[in-house]
Amino acid sequence: NSVAYNIPDPDCTGVFNLCTDADKERLGRQAIKTIHEQMDDDKDGLIEASESRDVKYAFVFIT
Repeated sequence: NSVAYNIPDPDCTGVFNLCTDADKERLGRQAIKTIHEQMDDDKDGLIEASESRDVKYAFVFIT
């Protein structure tokens, strides 16, 4: 695993809390899951065109 970026982050598992590529992938999946949950108004696991005209933004910074 290589270090993805050099900013310490408590959610990262590398030396000195630096993010590895695996951390970056895990955090990216978590971000997508969070956005999906916010857009799925009826919580049925699907996002229909009629749902979530107002998107609640989650800011996730992955470099």
